[in-house]
Amino acid sequence: MRRYLHIHLNDRTIREEQFDGEQIARAGRYLIAKTLVEREIYKVDPLSPENPLIFSAGPFSGSNFSNANRTSVGCRSPLTGGVKEANGGGSFGVALGHQGIAGFTLHGAASEWVVIHLRKDGTIQYADATPYLGKGNFEAARLLHERYGDKVSLALQLPPDLLGAVDFLVLHPYPPDFHTQVLVPL
Repeated sequence: MRRYLHIHLNDRTIREEQFDGEQIARAGRYLIAKTLVEREIYKVDPLSPENPLIFSAGPFSGSNFSNANRTSVGCRSPLTGGVKEANGGGSFGVALGHQGIAGFTLHGAASEWVVIHLRKDGTIQYADATPYLGKGNFEAARLLHERYGDKVSLALQLPPDLLGAVDFLVLHPYPPDFHTQVLVPL
């Protein structure tokens, strides 16, 4: 069994689902495509809060299987307008798997830049992300590691106006006992 989180950024509420069996097997790319098509996301403005941002790890995330720890991220693309999914390696999928998390969806928009900390004990904490604004990815990662320790996995989201599209960088600390950290600029 794995948890799937619906994180509502506007009011910081969280709804949790339990995934098992076939739901876990169909996590990752399939879950993202299915969710976006069923919700008719192609009808919403890609830069609006109605466009959810979905992070999902595959069914073997957290394991030692080769290529099993990739993380898929999807939404309606601001660049193409299509329903898109990107896939990245690194430690973020491993961290999700170790925490028993199949994935999460970010709904709405926060009023301020926020760090979302998915803690090892299953709780979620929010912190002000303004100290990381204007920093490059490596500098932001260094500062986040200073604050949260080396045993965290990071997913940094660049603002859309930086590259003309939303982009992600997953950094690679590989210790077996770590938290998951998401920096969300919305």
